[in-house]
Amino acid sequence: MKKIYRIIDLTLKVALAIWAGYLALAFGEPEGFRQLQALEGFYPLWAVNTIICLVLLLVIQLGESRIGARVPRKRWALRILLQAVACLLCPIALAYLAARWYFSFFAIAMEDTSYFDDVFILSIIFIIFGNAYQLIWRLLVVNHAQRLMLADKEENGKPSEKMKIHARLAKQHVSLHEEDCAYFRRDGKDLIVVTMDNRKYYIHDDPAIKDWEPKLSGELFCRINAGCIVNRNAIDKSVKHGARSYHLQLKPPLEETLTVSQGYFNAYKTWMGL
Repeated sequence: MKKIYRIIDLTLKVALAIWAGYLALAFGEPEGFRQLQALEGFYPLWAVNTIICLVLLLVIQLGESRIGARVPRKRWALRILLQAVACLLCPIALAYLAARWYFSFFAIAMEDTSYFDDVFILSIIFIIFGNAYQLIWRLLVVNHAQRLMLADKEENGKPSEKMKIHARLAKQHVSLHEEDCAYFRRDGKDLIVVTMDNRKYYIHDDPAIKDWEPKLSGELFCRINAGCIVNRNAIDKSVKHGARSYHLQLKPPLEETLTVSQGYFNAYKTWMGL
């Protein structure tokens, strides 16, 4: 994969250098550029070269903009487009500077050279400028993005202490791990927690279900109505009921049907990836 990437990168540099070389000639020696325009096949060649530049540039940007995967697809596509435009505007500016520099200092002493020679020399100058720009781009943008992603990965990858839930059954007090809990339900003034092995415990110290929602893992648990929070692994079947509701069958099972209310419908769909 790295070899393919390098080939694409090299092809882009050559195509972009030729494109900028012609552009630099247009900036620095308009008469010579008009003579090249008069040649048969100039415009098709220019168009093909420009298309190659754009396609390869987008491929390179897609490969380097890994941080774009962390944002919504629409914003990601917009970011890629803006980066591509920025990478084309930079060659235009560099081509203009190269043309001013080249025709001011060297072209006067090389009067016997053709305009094609000028394009070739300007392309080489641009490759030097382009490599410098690419190096700066990677140092300031790509490497910084990769460092952010690495730091985020390390932070999220740190082992965290498992949350313990203090409950009781009669006079027996127990500490439960959240992954062992199938669901939390209201029972009058009490909050019941049912475990995966179908044991039922009461939580008296903090009976408000709204207070438990932010304490539990958002990846593992979801609140489905005003009085119930369920564990993803406890959902045996999820059946669409009407336009904005689901009926759930849990394991361990409940005697009554558990319903996802309209107020939690969208959050439940997102959580389940429906």
